[in-house]
Parts: sequence; structure tokens; C-alpha cells
Amino acid sequence: MIDELERSFARIEPDIEAFLPEETRFDRLRARLETLFERHPKAEDRPPLFCTLLGVKDIFNVEGFTTRAGSSLPPETFEGAPSPVVERLQEAGAILVGKTVTAEFAFIAPGP
Repeated sequence: MIDELERSFARIEPDIEAFLPEETRFDRLRARLETLFERHPKAEDRPPLFCTLLGVKDIFNVEGFTTRAGSSLPPETFEGAPSPVVERLQEAGAILVGKTVTAEFAFIAPGP
């Protein structure tokens, strides 16, 4: 699953730049996948979003990620508690692929 995602990223992501750069993305994803299967070996015991791939806008605080909100302000400007929504999604078995690019403060759309 993660190998296919990595191949797709290599092929598509350079053109669309939807996700913020992350050097260890696929190592992190493989570890998360392994953890999910260790915790839930039986299909009938798996949470509802088991192995669902998820991207979140860079306006949400997520443990292990820096939040910039599409801004050039210092990252400590946006420090805070992790987003309860993202935590709940992960508890339900989702795999966070990464943070997605957002317009500054998610206020206006980038482009011409």
C-alpha cells in the first residue's frame, strides 16, 4: 500500500505540489501501517477508518508536524494543542499522509 503511494507521489506530486515537503514521509507511513496491523490483526476488530489515507490542511496542529497556515510568520506563532478532529480520525484508524498546502490562513485561494 505505502509502496504504491510512494510511486504515485514520485510520479504526480512534483507537478501538483499538494503536500508540504516531508523527508521521512514514507518511513513514517510504513511505521503507522505496521502499528495499525499490530494493534488490530483481526479484520472484525479494526476501527472504522482502518488504513484510510488522509491529508489535512496546514491550518491544523498535528503532533509531529509544524503548522504554518500558509504563512511566512514564525512557526511558533501557531503552536498549540493538537487538533481534536485529526486526533479522532487517527484514533479511528486513518493514516495521515501529510499536511496539504493552504493559502495564507486558509483565507484566499492561491493563483493568478
